[in-house]
Amino acid sequence: MLYISTQFWFGFFSVFAGQPLYEAYIYQLYNVSFCGLSIMYYGLFDFQFSKQVLLRNPRLYASGPKNENFDLKRFWGWIITAWVQSLIVF
Repeated sequence: MLYISTQFWFGFFSVFAGQPLYEAYIYQLYNVSFCGLSIMYYGLFDFQFSKQVLLRNPRLYASGPKNENFDLKRFWGWIITAWVQSLIVF
């Protein structure tokens, strides 16, 4: 959100002239580094509990279906924070 919002502010202040804010290779570097590598890292190295502990305690998964960690209020809080930070970066 921060990455794209900065481009929006640049377009707004340049009267949407079509001038890109970032070079073309930056877009691909962003896609690979933030979207691909971070998911692979968390998939390979993010182990809070062992497999046996998770199988013995299914209540550890209860926060997901109950939306305790990500609700609508928290979502909009992150979106507003990203917009404010994009203004600061721009």
